[in-house]
Amino acid sequence: MPSTFGVVDLFAGPGGLGEGFASFTKNGHVPFQIGISVEKEASAHRTLTLRAFLREYRKRHHALPEQFLKLHAGLATEPDWSSVDTGAWQHAIEEARALELGTEPAVKVVDDAIEKLKKKYD
Repeated sequence: MPSTFGVVDLFAGPGGLGEGFASFTKNGHVPFQIGISVEKEASAHRTLTLRAFLREYRKRHHALPEQFLKLHAGLATEPDWSSVDTGAWQHAIEEARALELGTEPAVKVVDDAIEKLKKKYD
């Protein structure tokens, strides 16, 4: 069985690096799984969370949400993503964290995420 690696993305910004890891496939296998992405800047964090939601939604439904397509076509306003798919949204808010690195709360959250990843992935 191919290896799978957990990814910790610090200073993630809007998530481009993590998106690159998450979109890589080899022979149908996705070897990189994002465990946690951390960004403190609010607008970048919102984008990071939406990216995590869309990845999880596509994994579950094999398509982008209709609401996302309508939003980008200018046919609708941004929905409450948590109502589009509650489970995918929950996954996204657990993955994409708004934290200031170096603070005690951030240290605990990141350390816990790393321990969880070490148990689950190579």
